[in-house]
Amino acid sequence: MGAAALPRPPDRLRKLIIIVLGILTCPTAVLAAEEAARQPHWWQVVSGVIAIPAGIVGLVYSIVLIRKTGLEARKTELEIQDKERDLMQAAEAGGMSHELVTPLVKGERLMLLLLRFVLLSVALMLWGILESIYGMFVGGTFLALQKVVETDSMWVMIPFFLLSNLPKIGKWIIVLGLGLPLFREIASLLGMNVKDVLTPWQRK
Repeated sequence: MGAAALPRPPDRLRKLIIIVLGILTCPTAVLAAEEAARQPHWWQVVSGVIAIPAGIVGLVYSIVLIRKTGLEARKTELEIQDKERDLMQAAEAGGMSHELVTPLVKGERLMLLLLRFVLLSVALMLWGILESIYGMFVGGTFLALQKVVETDSMWVMIPFFLLSNLPKIGKWIIVLGLGLPLFREIASLLGMNVKDVLTPWQRK
């Protein structure tokens, strides 16, 4: 006679076994999901690699932009001075008064200052867009690294704090390189001293 078939467990017992096995395997699945969530995405890794050289390149570009703009402004200023000299000579030859020529010269200087102000505004606007994109990259990389390292140490946050403020250095370079000379020339055109404008309480 063949071996007797084993009796099948009752349906309730089978359901209980399935539930127990599900409970035992559930923590393993949760841990696997958490481990997968801790792993940084590929775009976070790539953005972290790109963010640092992009910030450095941005600072270098801002310096180059300031130098180029300064050279162009200086070239335009020399052209205005040449026109001013030609107008003065023509006025003297034609018997015209200097008071008639001065408004023309001031008008050209005013247009130059307006052009430089527009250039400064556009440069700051474009830099603000780059700063926002850069901040997204650095922030995503910091969150990914924080999940991997699992630490709240300040030594990990300090480098990212410095990197996140790197674009602000470029903005100050643009403001000081383009805005400060523009401010001086506007004060000179208005016949005002820069020191008196910055420290009005010291006027006598």
